[in-house]
Amino acid sequence: MVSHAVQTGEYHRSDALPVGTVLREYTLEGILGCGGFGIVYRARHNERGHPVAIREFLPIELAVREGTTVRPREGADSEPFEEGLRRFEDESRSLIEFDGHPTVAACRDFFRAHGTGYLVMDYEDGESFAEALLRRESEGRPFDDPDLLAVIEPLLEGLARVHEAGLLHGDINPSNILIRHSDEQPMLIGFAAANQGVARHGKLLAPYTRGYAALEQVAGVGEVGPWTDIYGIGALMWRMVAGCRPAREPQDPIPVERRTHAALVGKQDPLPSVQVLGEGRFTPSRLAVIDRCMRLKEMDRFQSCSELLEALRDPPEERTDAPVLGETAQAPPEPGKRRAWKVALAAVAAAVGVAVVLTQWWNADEVDRVAGINPSDAASSRPSNTAESGESGVQEEPSVDPLAERDAQLAATPGRHLRDCHGCPELVVIPRGSYSMGSPAQDDGRGSDEVPRHEVSIDDSLAVGIYELTFREWDICVDAGGCNGYSPDDHGWGCEWRPVVGVSWEDAQAYVQWISSMTGLEYRLPSEAEWEYVARAGTEGKYYVGEEITPDWANYGWNVGMTLGVGSYQANAFDLHDVHGNVWEWVADCWNGSYLGAPTDGSVWTTGDCTQRVLRGGSWHDAPTHLRSSNRHKERAGTRNPNVGFRVVRTLSP
Repeated sequence: MVSHAVQTGEYHRSDALPVGTVLREYTLEGILGCGGFGIVYRARHNERGHPVAIREFLPIELAVREGTTVRPREGADSEPFEEGLRRFEDESRSLIEFDGHPTVAACRDFFRAHGTGYLVMDYEDGESFAEALLRRESEGRPFDDPDLLAVIEPLLEGLARVHEAGLLHGDINPSNILIRHSDEQPMLIGFAAANQGVARHGKLLAPYTRGYAALEQVAGVGEVGPWTDIYGIGALMWRMVAGCRPAREPQDPIPVERRTHAALVGKQDPLPSVQVLGEGRFTPSRLAVIDRCMRLKEMDRFQSCSELLEALRDPPEERTDAPVLGETAQAPPEPGKRRAWKVALAAVAAAVGVAVVLTQWWNADEVDRVAGINPSDAASSRPSNTAESGESGVQEEPSVDPLAERDAQLAATPGRHLRDCHGCPELVVIPRGSYSMGSPAQDDGRGSDEVPRHEVSIDDSLAVGIYELTFREWDICVDAGGCNGYSPDDHGWGCEWRPVVGVSWEDAQAYVQWISSMTGLEYRLPSEAEWEYVARAGTEGKYYVGEEITPDWANYGWNVGMTLGVGSYQANAFDLHDVHGNVWEWVADCWNGSYLGAPTDGSVWTTGDCTQRVLRGGSWHDAPTHLRSSNRHKERAGTRNPNVGFRVVRTLSP
């Protein structure tokens, strides 16, 4: 989410309106913040001279700017953008009508222009609480009871007024709290309702902050209400208590997906209790209040801000233990009696089934269903759970390997999608074939490492990841004890359906080894020859779209300034997304400075400089020439960069 605060760094968005642009009676002076759903500008009233903050609706998954006009992306349905714009206007007008509170940023006006909408807010000079937290912790000044109450009490008073008006915030986290310079009081900013209406139309991270969002937001099940924002307040207090710990320990709350997974498989909650983290600095009973705010079940949390305020101000001394999983606090209202909260949190129901994804691993019927294989055909090839008695009384071994038979069916049907387990990457079967690898002489971006051009045959049956591997898929590996327990930084861009970044070639190898052991199937990184074959998908040009590429087709050149959710752009002819841009992708090969002596059968080149490995595809901050199908790049195998990820390949049994 974006902030109204004056930031110490500079924001860059190539699609932002330039300084000096006039929007009705306001002139833009710069960018205060930006995110996946829009841009917040600092502006000044042309007649009165006072500063304001103006939030522009510009969801990067759905729309682009041409000149000053915002329009839906080329080839995309315009209705999701229009629906999001309507939601943004409705939310804006509700906030304008809100009677106000000193801890809630005042909204003054809404208007449409340049094909989109603009919300005018009071400009508040201040610092984001996220920055204040880091500064305080760098100075070695942990919070105590009075410090925590000084921040949380006024926030809860303001949030109670918001709830009384039938509104929810939806994204309470340190970056959406501003500490005013004038009086050092906290303010709530970054209301998220309209954004959540947009989120269901793409794979971009839903408009909540991971670790601060309640289960009913993430999974789209249950009902949202004040208790949803209370989870965010609880996570905020957890963060304040947990600060100043060793850097190797998590500083932000554990996301509810990981907590739910642990509960479902009978493991201990991975979220450390504040009663341990805050021992000696906080009243034990107040720490128990914080733990209760972060219960997974909505009915186990406090149900209103007034109830939580009372408990924080006068915590029950007898209650010093954390609630257990099955324990129930004051029950929320009956479903039929609940208010129609003005927030579109239910729109993230695309995430429903999170618990199933996290707990069921191998499911052959799922593979058959996604791949389009008739279950009755496949059933005959699966081993029976019932021993068949013969004269010897010993079960006979199946004469056919059921996985091999299923793979043989898949290999014969290029274009079919499959997923080998719940939580496994979705794959597509690739047709066998041959192509010319490398750059033709007329390619003006041709490098010496892209020659000589040579014929390559892809004779193996392959299933390739439709998308680059996501943070969600990586986290499942970590939660299951794989991937060396490494949790990459998302750089504030968001996780879930964004490609995992900050992973080395060695990290990628750890993932494919783990998922191979989990499924009993051969997962691996693609060879460089396989990667170019599937990226080209039968084309001969610089890109699979032709000789030129534009921001309608890929995320590159700082057009967005960060990664986008996988599948944000149209797929190529093999149904693969993001082979150009978004993140560089590791392949298996050792580095060689030309194609002299390169394999011609599509296999991995295992000789050369194997301390360095090959990267393909370009990324969100690279120039178009680096996105060419033939372009090559190298990095040391242990390097972790914020623009590098990978996609997986599975060899289908012959």
